[in-house]
Amino acid sequence: MQIALTFDNLGEAADLERGLWPTDAPLGRHPSVTVALPRLLDALDDLGLRATFCVEALNCEVYPDAVRGIAARGHEVAMHAWRHEAWGDLDPAREDDLLARGREAFAALGVDDVVGFRPPGGALTEASARLLARHGFTWCSPLGTRRERAGGLAYVPFAWPLVDAYHRLDSFAGRRAQHGDPGAALGPDATATAVLAALAGGAAPTLVLHPFLMLDDDGWAAARRVLRTVAAGPAPVAPAGEVAAAL
Repeated sequence: MQIALTFDNLGEAADLERGLWPTDAPLGRHPSVTVALPRLLDALDDLGLRATFCVEALNCEVYPDAVRGIAARGHEVAMHAWRHEAWGDLDPAREDDLLARGREAFAALGVDDVVGFRPPGGALTEASARLLARHGFTWCSPLGTRRERAGGLAYVPFAWPLVDAYHRLDSFAGRRAQHGDPGAALGPDATATAVLAALAGGAAPTLVLHPFLMLDDDGWAAARRVLRTVAAGPAPVAPAGEVAAAL
C-alpha cells in the first residue's frame, strides 16, 4: 500500500488562532518557513520524494513566495483550514466561508490546483463532505483508518501514531493517555523510532510531519531518519492526492 507523505502547518497561523502569538511580534519571519522549509525541500529532492504540504490558507498572504515555491518544486499543496481553526467545531456557514476564502487565496497565487483538505484536529463536521465537494475539493484527510471513496470524495485518513507532534508535544498528553500510550512526551529520536514502528506495524500509512519540529539539530536529524527510511523502503511513497486518485 502506498505511503502518503504529508507535512502540516506553516508559519504563525496555528499560534495566531490559539492566541499564542505575541500581539507585538511581526509576521512573516517564522522559522518553520525561513529555516525548516528550504532544507526540507532540498532533502525531498535529494531523496526523490514528492509530498503533500497541508498549508493554512492564511500563508498565501503572509508567505506567498513559500506557498508558490512548494508547488514549483513539484509538491502538492492542500488546504489546512484558513488559520488552523478547530474544524470539527465550526458551524456550516463559517465552514463554507473559510473554504471559499481559502480557495480564492490559493488561486490568487496561481496555485489553483488545491483540491485536498486536512481538518486541523482531524475532525470533520456533518456538513464537510457537501461543502468540500461544493468548493471543488476532491479528497480529504481526516482522522481515521480506512481509505475509501464516498459521496464524491476520496478519503486518505491519518492515525495519531504516525503524527510526529502526537509523540513530541506535551499538549497531546491527554490524547496519548486515551490511546494507552505513555503520557510523557518523547524526544525527537524516540519519536522517529515510534513513528517508524507504527508504520511497520500496519498503521494507516499516512505520515504527518511538522516543519516546526525540525528546527533544531535533533529535530532535523529525526525527520531525515524517517524520510530516508521510507525512501529506502519497499512501499511506494506519494503525495496524498495521488493516493486519493487511485481509490
